[in-house]
Amino acid sequence: MDLPPVDLIVTEIFDSELLGEGVIPTLRHAKSHLLSESGRIIPAAARIWVQPIQSQYLRRSKPQSFASSTFLEKYPSINSCDGWSSFSFRCEGIPDLVELSQPISTFELDFLNLPSAPISKKFEAQFTRDGMVDAFIIWWDLLLDREEDIRISNRPLSEESIQRHHWTQCIKILNTSMPACISESFHIHGILSDTSIWFGGFPAEEIPDCICGFHDAFSWERVIIASEFDDSRFNKLRDGEYHEIICIGDALLLDRLQQLHLDSKITWVPDIEEMDEGIGDRQPHRAIVSDLWFDQIGWESQLEMAIYFWSLRSLWHGDAITIPSHANINVYAVRFHHLQRSRYPPSEVHGFDYTP
Repeated sequence: MDLPPVDLIVTEIFDSELLGEGVIPTLRHAKSHLLSESGRIIPAAARIWVQPIQSQYLRRSKPQSFASSTFLEKYPSINSCDGWSSFSFRCEGIPDLVELSQPISTFELDFLNLPSAPISKKFEAQFTRDGMVDAFIIWWDLLLDREEDIRISNRPLSEESIQRHHWTQCIKILNTSMPACISESFHIHGILSDTSIWFGGFPAEEIPDCICGFHDAFSWERVIIASEFDDSRFNKLRDGEYHEIICIGDALLLDRLQQLHLDSKITWVPDIEEMDEGIGDRQPHRAIVSDLWFDQIGWESQLEMAIYFWSLRSLWHGDAITIPSHANINVYAVRFHHLQRSRYPPSEVHGFDYTP
């Protein structure tokens, strides 16, 4: 259907990284086919910011910090890999975040004059304190008018960002942390494509992919959980007279148990749905261990996985222990001042389910 040119396009196709929902190709097409020559787009522009940070919490998510050398041998290129792509994360959740420089203004997008090809740039800044650069925080400002009088931002640790829970920031964890020295200049390299933004400590002609295989096999969230394993949880396994330890989980959990020299007792079950009634016929004095991080496909939540895990205890010998053994579910009442403004029924609002 042919439409007459319009004078104004208003859009909100932005994700936490800004570009992931396809705003550049969408507005490029809209300008070419829908907008008049004197037309305007709201928002008019966007500005992307980056900031180096230090965080032991993020640093320990690197598999080199906790995985065994035997495990890492399966990924020989891991130390030269760029690591995970940037991912959405609310910076308020980083318990030990230390800012190592002032925010750095990087790419600017004029939505009426969008780039026709990826842009690669180098940005220079100065460290404001000593430390180790473990990651970059990435966020954006949307400039609703060309005078920049009205803007929307997902800047971290700001009141505006906290109020907008649907937009978080993005984190790019560096596979190799870099030293930061106060007053010293440094460079950040960036690439902006139609659908993604990359920042790193080295120049690149295109956005790097994982070359080692580890970061494709294990998500960052999964690795964080693995890095938080507390060996004291497994004292019973080392000290008890358990003839068999059934490990339900992926290779990261298996590696952790092998580091405790329990290899001879371990039966590895990588998929919980492989557990069947036949396991009940096995010998007594067994332990069943999981970190309850199964494949998310087909599961609504980790709680659902946990309930399924514990429901299998009826199939196991009576003296078998499970690690973890139980969970506490906390419920509290809240008041929603503006929930009535939602155009959707409450049962369909994300996070709230009132169905029986």
